[in-house]
Amino acid sequence: MPNMKKQLESVFGKIEESKWKESAKEWKANRDWTRYSQKIALAVLNHLDHLQWSQKNFAEAMGVSPQAVNKWLKGKENFTLETIARMEKVLGKKLISIPKASENVDFSTERIPAVTFQYNLFNREWGNVNDNFKLAKVISMTASSYSAIHSNYN
Repeated sequence: MPNMKKQLESVFGKIEESKWKESAKEWKANRDWTRYSQKIALAVLNHLDHLQWSQKNFAEAMGVSPQAVNKWLKGKENFTLETIARMEKVLGKKLISIPKASENVDFSTERIPAVTFQYNLFNREWGNVNDNFKLAKVISMTASSYSAIHSNYN
């Protein structure tokens, strides 16, 4: 095998080891916040298009270099809240929203956005495949429908 590597290097030049494992680990560790970063970058790009601004115009308005804006708009920037707030002010557009916290929410009557729950609707084992495996169904429901289903199946 070392001989094969030498032959390949003589034809193609020095062969470096791939860093795909490190890249995959980094991607996995950062994927939650990069999704938000990509959505913010897309919203900014769309709004810049609407305003007919270039990235350079946006950089000047933000007081940063065009290279910084270019980096932001690639969707891989871990934005601070300060930067997002400045962007919103310059663009005149909300980029993120945070739901208001309510101190006295009655979940039995208050309708909340549909949330996906994993609820075991059937208590049936599947033959020889796995004695502990239970059939579960993923459904979307509101808090009130969850209460109704929960009371019917428990």
